[in-house]
Amino acid sequence: MELMTTERTSPRDFEDWREIPSEALERSEIRGALANALNLLEEHYRLAFILRDVNELSITETANVLGITRGAVKKHASGALV
Repeated sequence: MELMTTERTSPRDFEDWREIPSEALERSEIRGALANALNLLEEHYRLAFILRDVNELSITETANVLGITRGAVKKHASGALV
């Protein structure tokens, strides 16, 4: 019967979790651009987009929240992406 041996390994390098300033700036700029783009949308497009794509509600849930049909949700959500 062969005995298994354990090999010694060196400690793993841990990833540096500190925020990188250039990446933080880029994320901030992207958030700003997204906020500006959302503000340019008509309200019905903006609400449908936010509920569907940001809050991840289903078409039915979005329709219930907005008090519109499922077809209108699909139209508004796709219209926001154009």
